[in-house]
Amino acid sequence: MTAQRADGRTARASRTHAKAVGSTRLHRLEQLRGRAWRRVIDNVMVTVPSDATIRAAAATTNVSAYPTWRVEWQSDNYYVVQVRAMPRWEEENTAGLVFRSNSELYPVV
Repeated sequence: MTAQRADGRTARASRTHAKAVGSTRLHRLEQLRGRAWRRVIDNVMVTVPSDATIRAAAATTNVSAYPTWRVEWQSDNYYVVQVRAMPRWEEENTAGLVFRSNSELYPVV
């Protein structure tokens, strides 16, 4: 017999879910790292490091709240970037819409 947690999931299902979330998190970080970024203030190139912290968050606008990944790291400045957690459609493979960043960054096309 398989033990169930209070939320109704089995321990195995919980491990599978955690593994999938971890994989998604790392995938999003790799997508961000795969793009070139510039700081708006002075046009300096910024690189997202492999050891950046990434966790689930939400961005609230005047329309709604959206699930995001909050990515943080320290280099020449302290950076916080929130990117869309969910793709808009199935075939989308972009690095994600940047909702917010501090210092303000933009992707180099």
